[in-house]
Amino acid sequence: IQAPDGSDSDQIFVIARGTCGGGVQWALDTQGRLAIYGIGPMTFAGARGLSAAPWAPFQDQITSVEIMEGVTTVADTAFAGFPNLKEVIIPDSVESVGASAFAGCGQLQEITVQGDAPTFGTDCFDEVTAKR
Repeated sequence: IQAPDGSDSDQIFVIARGTCGGGVQWALDTQGRLAIYGIGPMTFAGARGLSAAPWAPFQDQITSVEIMEGVTTVADTAFAGFPNLKEVIIPDSVESVGASAFAGCGQLQEITVQGDAPTFGTDCFDEVTAKR
């Protein structure tokens, strides 16, 4: 890993962050881990089959997604078509996962749902063969 100043480092840095709802934020680190955290629903304007998520410009870098306790929904198409996404963690606080949220994530290998399973939208895992 190279630090932002170009030196070699074992440290992990946040390379992008933002909001995705009134009380929900996101952060992406140099290891390709995307964390979604806060209280309430994940929201943003999107179109079926395409991700309009604020982290979509980094989709090639994202290898894992951890949605933290407190987030209550995963938006439609939130991670649709992310080519290198391999692991997802969904906490007990998530009540629903939107339509096509993980559709087309062909590298997705592991989906961990903590607690009671949420309601999954139409085609949520279309073209995904991961273990759940």
